[in-house]
Amino acid sequence: MTERGDANLTFKSAEELKVEIAAELGKEPIDTLKVAGLANALADLETAFVRFTVDASHVERLGYELVGKQGTALAELVKNAYDADATVVTVDIDDTEGDGGIIRIEDDGLGMNLDDIRRAWMRISTSNKVENPLSSRYKRRRAGKKGIGRFAVQRLGRALTLTTGQRGYNSGWQLDVDWDNKHVKGKDITLVPHEIRPVPKNPETEGTVLEIRGLRDRWSTSSTESAWRSVSLLQAPLRDQKPPPPKNSDPGFQAFMDLKKSGRKVAGYDVESEFSKSAVATISGTIDAKGDAHFEVHSATLNLHDTFKFEARNYKEVGPVRLETDYFIYATEFFSGLKINTAQKIAAEIGGVRLYRNGFRVAPYGDPNNDWLGFATDVARRHILVPANNNNFLGRVYITSAENPGLEETASREGLIENSAYESLVDFIRQCIYWAIKRVGWARDKKTKANEPGKQIKGALAEQISVLLDRIDDAASDKDANEARRDILSFVRRYEDEVQRAQAESIRYEAMLRVLASLGLSISVFAHEVRAASSFADDSTKLFLLRAREIEEIMADSILKPLIDNIESGVEKITVLGDYLGGLTAYAGTRKLATTSLIGAIRGFHERIADYLSGQGVAMELDLKDAPLRTAPIHRSEIDSILFNLTTNALKAVKKARPEAGKVRLSAYRDRKFVVLVVSDNGTGIDPSIQEKIFEAFFTTTGADNDDPAAGAGLGLKIVADIASNYGGSVRVVEPSPDMKTAIEFRVLGYDENIHEL
Repeated sequence: MTERGDANLTFKSAEELKVEIAAELGKEPIDTLKVAGLANALADLETAFVRFTVDASHVERLGYELVGKQGTALAELVKNAYDADATVVTVDIDDTEGDGGIIRIEDDGLGMNLDDIRRAWMRISTSNKVENPLSSRYKRRRAGKKGIGRFAVQRLGRALTLTTGQRGYNSGWQLDVDWDNKHVKGKDITLVPHEIRPVPKNPETEGTVLEIRGLRDRWSTSSTESAWRSVSLLQAPLRDQKPPPPKNSDPGFQAFMDLKKSGRKVAGYDVESEFSKSAVATISGTIDAKGDAHFEVHSATLNLHDTFKFEARNYKEVGPVRLETDYFIYATEFFSGLKINTAQKIAAEIGGVRLYRNGFRVAPYGDPNNDWLGFATDVARRHILVPANNNNFLGRVYITSAENPGLEETASREGLIENSAYESLVDFIRQCIYWAIKRVGWARDKKTKANEPGKQIKGALAEQISVLLDRIDDAASDKDANEARRDILSFVRRYEDEVQRAQAESIRYEAMLRVLASLGLSISVFAHEVRAASSFADDSTKLFLLRAREIEEIMADSILKPLIDNIESGVEKITVLGDYLGGLTAYAGTRKLATTSLIGAIRGFHERIADYLSGQGVAMELDLKDAPLRTAPIHRSEIDSILFNLTTNALKAVKKARPEAGKVRLSAYRDRKFVVLVVSDNGTGIDPSIQEKIFEAFFTTTGADNDDPAAGAGLGLKIVADIASNYGGSVRVVEPSPDMKTAIEFRVLGYDENIHEL
């Protein structure tokens, strides 16, 4: 075979090429590829026009470079089976830790004939799925569109054998594609031949088998299961799909994967339906054909059923959209038969709001650590105080290419193009979910935003009255209108009562702060006296010891020697305590804000309190990743207050639990623009049901005791939370390391000397 680009074609004249073409056409059988090569060479000599051509190596860009992840490539091939009206697709991956393995993908779809292979499968960027958006048998809206599925095969392996056939025929077709050895630079892609041959088959069977050989990547156990998660989460759960019409109905589609490494064959995660039973509420939202947004929230547990028409913005450019999500709060009252830690681990794996286009999932939305809706950012900045992290939701957003043309996938199938329609979609989802979870928060008597007057107030007054006024306008009778007016009056009265309770709580809080301020003045005086007394005691002790050492018999006495050592140690501790208290009051005496080295503050705190903790049978550990970790301008005394409050709470928990070796650990590191302090301990732990309450004023689980006169006031963690909020940070209970039971994370904005605040 002669291929275009060879030297014997490049330099031939038009007449020579015509003669050679005529000679080839006269042969039997005709070498069609050689004729095509000669015709291409002849067309290149034309002076009236030029043509675009494609180098065969471009396949690598379309495959290996365009489809970035193994899971994405596998998902594209499963989508192809769905488009072919398959009901079952099976994916088998041979056990391999290195290159050269095999993936076999088999479906029971319609299969292809020779014309389908030539005109559809072998044609790059075919318009077939655009011209025929619905599948022929079950009228499914096709998941594929850009014609890159076949190049996902190239991404996965170096060679392919495709076997396919249609029902009613005794034979099918088998195609071999050698991506690496045939699609090389310098060759025209249209002149690269791939062998195809008929193969016998049962006329009652149909479908397609892709055998991908020479795998390019290592498929470990973790990468295999990660790819399977991409496939298993590809489709929306069956309970979310609308019932098909009875005639010629779609029997559904299911993907199986043979996880040879783990010795099991699975059909996806059914954990979603079981997990959803523990949801505290279900949230839904729609954008109708006019672009109007409608929200709903329902909770049987809280007896909450509310709807809302969001009129602040029109979403017509987005098109009709449906949002459904379960909402979880990780408290024991909502989880029966499932441990909170287990539930949180499940949520970390499958939680989030996922996006489905034409019935198939669009990555990476809803992946672990993917914050496409900004929930984690809002929680970190305390813009929202009710539980609102990504793992608090198990949700789905449904769009289609027909109804949402402005929401277009990127060429790599990794997300949507972030245009104005995409931004409007994100805004709609956020508005709906935040409206709903605030309703849940109000139903649970929780404060939902940092600037609300108190936790008992159940909603913005103007918004609620506006909804009630709408009822008057829409009233069908005077009776309905009068009932709405009574509801308005009742609501205002309840609102006033709740404001009064909030004010009373605020007065109580301020009164306690005044007590603490007075206590601070007393400590200042006490610190001064301690430092003076310790200085006098230190001088007297040194003089006594100097005289004592002159009498060797006294120093050698087995009784007196330990007493003298104890006197020295005690005076030293009193001196250190006086210096520490003096330093605290000195910092507190000024209102000046200054950047503070978190590492330096921790080390200073450690020097002063480690011996005290050791005397209580508790070891203090430091885990300091970076230095100096400077904060944005803050009161230094506030850093000391945070360290003291969190450490003494940890000490109480350890003493109560009495582990074999008590530990309190102070960790610090940088997280983007924040500096972070984590105080953890191996004490009793915190009951998940109260994790949201511990930062509220006057909430306490301990009473006053002799070891800590301030215990039981319920203000320590509230003060820590207020400090975090005032400096753009947050405080929360986080997952501890395996050797600890509790970890509390405090974060504030960091400092950069080049731009001041990070």
